[in-house]
Amino acid sequence: MKRALVAAACLSALAELATSCRSDGDSIVVVTVTAATGVPTVTGIRATFVNGASTDSAVFPEGDRTAPIAFDASFSVTLPRARSGNLMVSLEAFGPSSSSAVARGSNMVAIVPGAIARVTVTLVAVTEGGSDAAGGSGGGPGDAGGRGGSGGAIDAGGAGGRGGSGGTGGAVDAGAGGRGGAGGAGGVVDAGAGGRGGAGGAIDAGVGGAGGAGGARPCDGLCTNPIVFTTASYSSGSLGTAATCHETLASLQGVSCANLSSRTFSVNGAAVDCSSAVSLNAKRNGGYCFQVSAGTPDYSSFATF
Repeated sequence: MKRALVAAACLSALAELATSCRSDGDSIVVVTVTAATGVPTVTGIRATFVNGASTDSAVFPEGDRTAPIAFDASFSVTLPRARSGNLMVSLEAFGPSSSSAVARGSNMVAIVPGAIARVTVTLVAVTEGGSDAAGGSGGGPGDAGGRGGSGGAIDAGGAGGRGGSGGTGGAVDAGAGGRGGAGGAGGVVDAGAGGRGGAGGAIDAGVGGAGGAGGARPCDGLCTNPIVFTTASYSSGSLGTAATCHETLASLQGVSCANLSSRTFSVNGAAVDCSSAVSLNAKRNGGYCFQVSAGTPDYSSFATF
């Protein structure tokens, strides 16, 4: 069961935020939302707040969510004065006709009990995962095959010379192999049995080498087809009930998760307790691999910073 964390949350003009939602003694967090280049039209924002083992969420604006939101936009969150420590703010932005997030962003701020703290969260457009590094280029063409031997002498009916061997294929990453040599010429007509044609070299004998393998990735050996993200400030949004896998090469300070219930959260193959923010140090193959086991609820999520 989710525990109440946010006493109130409201969207207001920036100049009014310090007092519009505040009661005496409460703590206020003012969140300024900016949009990076490439973010499409946004009409609604779902915010998730994590403080220690507690989590809560809110949707902005309330009511009609068909009009585009102009950035920079701001909203305030009111917290009970007893709350302290860090507050992770994770945002998912939705368009006028989209059921999936079109942009995400997250950031962390220290709560100031009984006063106002401010944090900026930048929305970044949701994109497809990157691909592995391209393989190596093929090498040059193989050697040319030798030419076939001459036919037998007149009246000799000798066997024709044997064709030259096919060219040697290029090394790994090589291009096409060389062509085989031409067969030997037969004996002259009326001069006895014609010489036997030489065996031609193998045509295109050289086999092109395979492309070079891409570099190792953080999730290699842990999962297949991970979702790739590139920014340090990232929010997964609702993960659903299936097992998930995400990876990044970004330099991160930490990660926090919410609503995992009995699900397992792993970083680089090791299970961690992320009910409160977890610092990240050692990388795996230059980055981090985040895995969540299958289970409920479907609104489980994590965020990096």
